[in-house]
Parts: sequence; structure tokens; C-alpha cells
Amino acid sequence: AAVSWWLRLLVLLLLAFIAMPAVIACIVAFDARAILNFPPQTFSTRWFERAVTYEDFRDGAWNSLVVMLLA
Repeated sequence: AAVSWWLRLLVLLLLAFIAMPAVIACIVAFDARAILNFPPQTFSTRWFERAVTYEDFRDGAWNSLVVMLLA
């Protein structure tokens, strides 16, 4: 049985709705300011540098990677 076009559209819209917060968070992460604004006015990797140099973040990322590989 062929899936109707409106059901495919509904699934696509729901997936976009679910993914949109993650997409916005990734875009906003490149803003240099501490206050969230969309769209970002300035470009910076400041928050990624802070995450990589934060030991607790690195430990959590490593633990997540190990669990992912063992699952």
C-alpha cells in the first residue's frame, strides 16, 4: 500500500519541528556574545573553545563516546 502524500508531509513537518531546536542551538553557538540572539551578529568559536578546555565536559564527552561504542 502506497503511503499518501499528506502522511509523508506530516512526518516531514514533525521531524523538522523536532530537529529545529538543535539546528538553532548549533547556529547560535557561533555567536561571540554571552546573551543568545538569533541570528548571530558576530562569528566566534568561543563557546567551542570553552567546552573543549572544560575538563568536566571532556570527561562527559569521553564517557558518552565509550558508551556509544560499547552499545
